[in-house]
Amino acid sequence: NCEKIDVNTSTYSTMSFTSGSLTARAYAASAVVGSLIYIIGGATGVTTTAMAATASVQVIDTVANTVVNGPSLKMARWGASAVVAENGDIIVLGGTASTSASTGSALQTVERLSSDGVWTVLPTAFGANTGSFSVGMTAYYVPAMAV
Repeated sequence: NCEKIDVNTSTYSTMSFTSGSLTARAYAASAVVGSLIYIIGGATGVTTTAMAATASVQVIDTVANTVVNGPSLKMARWGASAVVAENGDIIVLGGTASTSASTGSALQTVERLSSDGVWTVLPTAFGANTGSFSVGMTAYYVPAMAV
């Protein structure tokens, strides 16, 4: 289910889509560009001990009340962060592809979704995808180039 809040009345209501449906997932990143909400990556098949990272992206059009599949990330990840650049590009960073909810390797990669719908892996100041993490980590992006 997807709910929206009416900020004037502080009431929630379930969104009804005229086409498409959301895929169940946890720990997804999200970004808003105009009337579009991007649901990026996340984990599927979540249990208390395991999960599977996904590279899938879904886009909710809040005007047309539709859900469509967007272009998939280059790398599956959950627990990532997403920001929208001034030019409307979406930048996704961090997260993990681990199948464990408590240990694994943090991804030190950054991807950008440009307005033409293509994901690009950006160079970063990080080394290889190494290191450990604990749940609740904060992702940091040190750009090696301007975006």
